[in-house]
Order: sequence, then structure tokens, then C-alpha cells
Amino acid sequence: MMKLLYLSLFIILINTPENCTCSYNIASDFNTFETVFKARIIETSSSFKKGFNKTAKLEILKVYKGKPDNKIASKLGGCSTPILSKNKSWIFFTNKENNIQVLGSCNPSIKLYPSKLKAKNPKSLKHWKERLDRNLNILDSLSKNKKILSN
Repeated sequence: MMKLLYLSLFIILINTPENCTCSYNIASDFNTFETVFKARIIETSSSFKKGFNKTAKLEILKVYKGKPDNKIASKLGGCSTPILSKNKSWIFFTNKENNIQVLGSCNPSIKLYPSKLKAKNPKSLKHWKERLDRNLNILDSLSKNKKILSN
């Protein structure tokens, strides 16, 4: 019986689509990515060209680092790739590939809206807001320090 249990657990674990080992550190992620910015998604479209699954047109709201474009593409598959949905706002961490601003696998971008599950649970929503505020404060500080160092 135990062998069957272990075998079943093993099969479940290897077939789980979210076998991700992404880890994030906002300070090192800030230094790693070419552009970091806040934007609202204006429109999206499916795009299966060059390995992308979706493209979006953006309204840039705030720049923390770099020179962002008003278009972005997300890669097919991958782990922790932001889901591009119309009228949603994000802090995007991007690099360019072949002159295209790209969201790749294990992307540390931060959504600026809670999940439906968190929004329904006051304790989870409070924790989410505190974490978001902390991350935004860190980004503001990193951005100011970068501007001071580059002057």
C-alpha cells in the first residue's frame, strides 16, 4: 500500500505544470532587468509569432528604470509569466530581445490588483496590500538612488 502511495505521489509531482523554482528579490531584480516601470494595459492581442503568446499596448504611468516601450510581449509557456489582461496595471520588469520588450519565464513583475481569492479575504487582502506597499517603497528608493548615482 505504501509503495502505491509513493508511486502516486511521484506521478503527481512530475506531472504538475507548476514545477517552478522562481525566487525574487526586488533589489537584485531591479539591477538585473533593463527596464522597470508601472503601466496599465490598454489592449491585448494573441500573437504566436517568434515564441510569444500575447502582446499588449501599454499606458506608461511611471518609470523606475530605463526607457520602456508602450508595447510588450509575453513568452509562450514558462513559469510565473505575467498574464496580460486589459485594464490591469502592473510593475513590469523587462528586457529587450530583438528590439521587443519581453516578459519571460520567472518574471518578477508585480500585479497592482489582488487576485479574486485575496480580495474576498480581508486578512489576505491586508497582507497583500502591505507587501505591495513595501515593494513600491523599495522601488522608489532604488529609482532615486540610481538617479543620484548617475548624476
